[in-house]
Amino acid sequence: MFSYQRFRKQAVLLQIPDIIKPTNYKNTQTMKSKHSNTIGLAAILFLTFAITAFNFESPSFSENTKAYILFIAGVITLIIWAITGRKSKR
Repeated sequence: MFSYQRFRKQAVLLQIPDIIKPTNYKNTQTMKSKHSNTIGLAAILFLTFAITAFNFESPSFSENTKAYILFIAGVITLIIWAITGRKSKR
């Protein structure tokens, strides 16, 4: 079982600075970073599924329509993730 006093004692022994209080979830920067992380995860998943579904032996669009659509969706979400990441850092 977790004990705050035990943790604090270990933190003092290890000379760890004061424990950071939990963040306020109503803070917009926290919400933006969580939103940004979700977009980044979606981009990675789209690109992963696109590469998995792609038939490398015949790379024509007619046989790999789903893979190309997933690849385009992954690139678009990756661009959105990069733009929102820069805006949230400002």
